[in-house]
Amino acid sequence: LSETLPFFKEKRMILVENSGFFKNSCDDLAEYMSQVPESTCFVFVEEEVDKRGKLYKAIKSKGRVVEFERQDERTLMRWVLTVLKKEGRNITEDTMKAFLGRTGADMENISKELEKLICYTMGHTITTEDVYAVCTEQTENRIFEMIQSITEKNRRKAMDLYADLLAMKEPPMRILFLITRQFQQLMLLKQMSAEGLD
Repeated sequence: LSETLPFFKEKRMILVENSGFFKNSCDDLAEYMSQVPESTCFVFVEEEVDKRGKLYKAIKSKGRVVEFERQDERTLMRWVLTVLKKEGRNITEDTMKAFLGRTGADMENISKELEKLICYTMGHTITTEDVYAVCTEQTENRIFEMIQSITEKNRRKAMDLYADLLAMKEPPMRILFLITRQFQQLMLLKQMSAEGLD
């Protein structure tokens, strides 16, 4: 595909996502990177990368490596404040924490929820009530609440949260997977703590 000339375009773009080529050695592809035609562009999107590998070094020498890291809470707060300031809105720190607690750390999701919040609020100050009225809660937040209810043996609340997740069109198998993953992480932490690794 790389060797084929682009059709009605100047360049052919080949997108490769989570291939695993960058955490396992892929010497053939590393060697090929120096022979890629000028008409072809490769874009690799990887979650795990070994920077010592031949492929990573070959890509870095021939192209560009860009890391997209998740922002910490303080950076997200500054970004949200900048957007709100341009729109002539104010927000308290507690309301900001409630907002980020509902949206999670995904900047695309924050941007969408922020747009909804700005359109909803006519006044200058955004309240926590505004956040709860407009912003959609991330599924993972509901899962955490559900797990807490399960550990507290609060069956009614756990079932109510499960019903909410189903109403949000979450597939039951995904809900089960997220609950299982959380309990596995808790068991791992308990085991590490017992072995004195914390």
